[in-house]
Formats: sequence, C-alpha cells, structure tokens
Amino acid sequence: MNIGDFFRQTVRRSPEAIAVICGDRSSTFREVDERSDALASWLQDMQVGPGTPVLMCLENGIEFVEVFAAVAKIGAIVVPISPRLMPDEIAPIVLGAQPVVAIVKDCRTVDYSRSVTHCVVLERGGGEAVYDEVIAANMARRPKAVDGTDVFAVCYTSGTSGASKGAMLTHDNLIFSHGLIGPQLWGMSNADVFLVSMSLASRASMGRLIFLFSFGGTLVLLEKFDPRAVVDAIGKHGVTVANMVPTVAKMALEELERGSDSCKTLRRLLVMGGAFPNDIRERLCSLLPLLEVHSILASTEAGVITSLPPAMQSAKAGSVGMPVPGMEIRIGNDAGAALPQGETGEILLRSGRAGEMLVLKGYFGNEEQTSAAFVDGWFRTGDLGYFDADGFLFLVDRKKDMIKTGGYNVYANEVELCLKAHLAVEEVAVVGIPDDIYDEAVAAFVQLKPNSPKVSKEDLIDHCRSRIAGYKKPRTIVFVDTMPRNEMGKILKRQLKTGYLAGATAITA
Repeated sequence: MNIGDFFRQTVRRSPEAIAVICGDRSSTFREVDERSDALASWLQDMQVGPGTPVLMCLENGIEFVEVFAAVAKIGAIVVPISPRLMPDEIAPIVLGAQPVVAIVKDCRTVDYSRSVTHCVVLERGGGEAVYDEVIAANMARRPKAVDGTDVFAVCYTSGTSGASKGAMLTHDNLIFSHGLIGPQLWGMSNADVFLVSMSLASRASMGRLIFLFSFGGTLVLLEKFDPRAVVDAIGKHGVTVANMVPTVAKMALEELERGSDSCKTLRRLLVMGGAFPNDIRERLCSLLPLLEVHSILASTEAGVITSLPPAMQSAKAGSVGMPVPGMEIRIGNDAGAALPQGETGEILLRSGRAGEMLVLKGYFGNEEQTSAAFVDGWFRTGDLGYFDADGFLFLVDRKKDMIKTGGYNVYANEVELCLKAHLAVEEVAVVGIPDDIYDEAVAAFVQLKPNSPKVSKEDLIDHCRSRIAGYKKPRTIVFVDTMPRNEMGKILKRQLKTGYLAGATAITA
C-alpha cells in the first residue's frame, strides 16, 4: 500500500470535509481526489509511472496538494524544491534528479532542456501546458492502478554546492514517520486543523501533508510566513496543531503578547530544530492554558527522531527527548562504535533496513554519498550529542558545517563558493553567529585580494543576493587581513568566530 492508497481511504471516509484552505480558497477531499486523478491520468499519458521523477517548484497552495496526491497515486517520484531558490541553485537539482515533467509557477525559473519533456505552469505563458487546462481536459478520468511502494520523494538537502544530496524517502518512510507516529505520540485525529506556515517543499511541512492523507483533518496553508498572518490564521480557522521552529514561535509569541486573543484553539505545538527555550515555552503556555508543547528533533533523512513531551519540558530543559517508537539511536565515535552513556559523539540512527521504516533509503543517483552516510547499517547524522542517565538525548554541536537560521539549513561551503566567485575575494570563511531573531545568522570573514578594487560589505551582500536564496546571504561581513590556520593549512573558523564575538575589530593569524 502506498500514500495514494491511504489518501483514497481517507477520501472515502470524509469526501465532503474540507481538506485544504489557502487564503480565500478551499477544497474538499473529494475535489482534491478528482483533480489529482485528472492530473495523474495526464501524467500517465506522458509516460510518467513508478520511479519517474516529477519536479515541483510551487508556492504553498491547493495545487501543491493536488500534485503531491497525483504523483503518489501513480507511484512516481516527487522532487519538491523551494520557489525561493535561485535558478543557479535549481540547476544542479534538475541535473541530478533528471525529472521528466516539471510542474512550476513559471518555466523560466527552471532550465529543463536536459531531461524534462513537459513543463506545466500555473499561468499561461511560453506555450507550455497550463495546469488548470490539463485538469479540465482530464476530469472524470481515473489513473491506471500501479504498485508503487518504493521511493516516493527525493528531498534535496542543499543547493548549488558539491554537497547537494537528494534524500530518497520511501512510501514506508513517510507513512511510518507521520501517518503512524503522529497519532501515537501527539494524539492527532481527523478532528484536527493543521497550520503550515513554511514551504511545503520542506520535509517538516511535507509531514503535515502525510497527516492529512493518512487520517484526515484540515490543512491551513499560508502562502508565505508572517507572524501576524500565523496568529490570524489560527484564530480564523480554529487551528489545533502547528509546527514551528523556535524562531517562528518567538515571533508568534510577540504578536500574542501585543494583545491578540485569537489562538485559544491551539492545543499542540510541535517545535523542531533542537531544544525549545524554557522561557519562551512558559510565556506561550501562560497565554494559552490548553497548549501542549512537544520539542522534536527531526531531519530530512529520518523524519522525527526524538520527542520531548510537555510533562518533561522543565525537568529536562535543553534535551530533545527520547527516541520515537521504531528509532534506534547510538552515540558513536569516528568509526561508528558505540560510546558509553554520558560521552559525547556522533548521533547515529537505525530503523530497520534503510528505507523500510524511518531512515532514508539512500541518496538519489549517488552510491558514494549513500555509502559514506552509513556505517554498519547506522546512518551518520553529522550531529554531536550524548544521552543522560535517564535516556534523554542532548545536542552538543553539529559535526557538519551547517548553519541553522530561521528554521532553514545553510551550508557554509555554499555561501563561501558564492563569495569566492567575486573578483575581489581571495579567501572566505563562513560561520553561524548568535542572533536574537533567527537563532543563528550567517557571518562571512573575507580576505580581499592584494591591490583589488575597493569593495564594500554591501557590495558583497548584493553579490550574494542575486545568486543564492535570501536566507543564505551573509547578514554580517567582517574583513580580515589574513586567515588563522592550523598546521595543516585549514582555516580556524572557531578562532574567527570567537574573536568576532569577543569584539575584535581585526582578526589575524
């Protein structure tokens, strides 16, 4: 049974219930089912079937849900990418995934000449197929039955850098992680109204789609994030469950503290991205007495990894909780061997065979990356942590060179490559620095070439703005005379960061 089968069963139970709300538009389960059947039938006419990649580059909306359902029904592979990405960031994803069909807002954002034979756009332009016209021409059709139960989604974890990886998630991965774990851990049901304020292309938001397909409820989509819009949507639609990163939760809290009384229906808040600050939780719960906060550790490759229930939020402040059912966690050394309780090491994951339950099957089209990601059947997260005596997991640091800003993952190497493309830049090192709003901000330490033309910090930020997504560009630029290095010639990023935070105006080796 695949995700499409789950969705059909949910439709049969509640065909006229509202499935999706976005702005002033809404669709029932029956309407999403019929329109996704039409699209699925057309996709099969275009020779799309089990194992065929379909690229999606869409804003949050009802169309995203319809495409997701259509691809699931025919056993194809959905490749969702954020419309915030620039064309240069999208290009390597298209090259790696080799999609046959692209469904996008505007085909000009995607260079699809290499593999894509059909491009469907939401609005007319350029002679491509128009989404609503494709649907209208195929209404009342049902797609041919398929047995698509293997890989369903390829979610890319990076942008233009060489580290770009497409995580292969199976139907089993998504159903087990969201269709089964969600109701078991958080008591969700078809009476819930779910809010999605971040891109549906992300694994976290995709999980809310699996909730919808697996057991029903209503999905409320925001076209783009805005803290005022989050609060208003909760009140207007009676939202009962929301998932947020700490940054978004803090912004929503500030709106509530300005006097809003519209979020009383919210009963579950799933906070991802590490431990949730106790003071923020306490302030939220004082305003919303019925609210239960669950802290969650999750990743693209493994979905939900741990969960910290409301009753333990104070006693285990700073922890990300215990492993969810079906997830094994090992704290390992560099070779992957288990370390004693209390020692810090890399967090390794296992959940049956790869692709069977929670952990991804591998990286799409890259056996080398897949092999490097596993050691003796355990998936390497690249994160460092330890277990306390009670079995609660604590994060210590990230082994991978990654910055988490406002709920988004930014790879330092990607920003460094972008800055190095500037003619005046000799060397660059990118790190995350603390930020009151975004938890971390991207900071770049830049060494200019000798006798280079005069260049300002604003020039370098503008250079990045046109080449990478806005959340990736540096918020801080620090010019240095030379880079501190170790005996192996590697730049000492920790020294750069420490010096900056200590208030140094110039940092030298």
